[in-house]
Amino acid sequence: MFVLAVFAASFVWQQLLVAASGFAGARISGTARMWTFRIGYGLVALYALKVALPLP
Repeated sequence: MFVLAVFAASFVWQQLLVAASGFAGARISGTARMWTFRIGYGLVALYALKVALPLP
């Protein structure tokens, strides 16, 4: 039951994010969208470096 509840909660959260991004994506300018992509990809790159090169 716990595993099913975790799956359902994750699914609902992901669907909420998809709906919110679809709603926001249609309303923000191209420049704002470009900057959100840059910031998002930059964060992913920083997290990847943090995992690949752990600091003491």
